[in-house]
Amino acid sequence: MKKLSVGILILIVFIGLNGCATKYQYHSVISEKGSLNYKVNLKMEKKFKTLNPTPFNIITVYINNREVLKGPLSGSEEGSLEGVFENKKLELKCGRESLFDVNLKCTIHLGNMRLGVYKIVQTIK
Repeated sequence: MKKLSVGILILIVFIGLNGCATKYQYHSVISEKGSLNYKVNLKMEKKFKTLNPTPFNIITVYINNREVLKGPLSGSEEGSLEGVFENKKLELKCGRESLFDVNLKCTIHLGNMRLGVYKIVQTIK
């Protein structure tokens, strides 16, 4: 019985250290419209692990309701991703305009055409 109790305690500690995480969801709001031929949406997920205070950010790009690009951003939510959509280079660049800006903005280009600039805001459940 004592071995079982110790085993359960170890399992609880292991799950607590590795399995618990805080997760936040974000979505895009159009800031500057680009091409009208494409409907673009962005979603970002921010996770914090229990013992690691550095956020892990994954951003996903949807064009015409299809997932077309997905990848990580830095802990400060900055970075760029590249892919291909309709045989053209798809590029996403995210960052803040100034040091004091609280809003993350992402710009999306398809080939030489800008699809838009999007502000990323937290999804309220």
